Amino acid sequence: MTTTTPNPQIRGPGIQYVASSLSPTHTPPLDEPTFLKWYDTEHLPDIVSTSGMPNAFRAFHVDKTSPYGTRECPRPFFAFYPMPRLEFTQGDEFRTIRIQSEMLQVTECAG
Repeated sequence: MTTTTPNPQIRGPGIQYVASSLSPTHTPPLDEPTFLKWYDTEHLPDIVSTSGMPNAFRAFHVDKTSPYGTRECPRPFFAFYPMPRLEFTQGDEFRTIRIQSEMLQVTECAG
C-alpha cells in the first residue's frame, strides 16, 4: 500500500460528494440496474461500516436521460457522504473501501 502524507488542511466535519456515470466502453457492458444494485448492496454498506462515514445518500440528476451521461448531464449519479472528520479520507481505512466487485466484473476504478 502506498503511504501518502496527509493534507493538514483537510480536517473537521464535511461532506464528500461523488458524481458518476456508467462507462459506455465498459466490457462487458454494465447496465443501470446492476450498477444500482452494487451501490445499494455492496458499496454503500462497505462505506457506512467504516469508522469515518456513518451515513450515505444516493441520488440521480433530475435531467438524467442516460446512465452513461450526456453533454447536458455528464454524470447523472450522485453520492453524498457526511463525515464528522474529513481527515478520514487521508487514512488507510478509507483506502481499503472496496471499489471492485464480481457483480460489476471490473478490476480497477475507472475514476
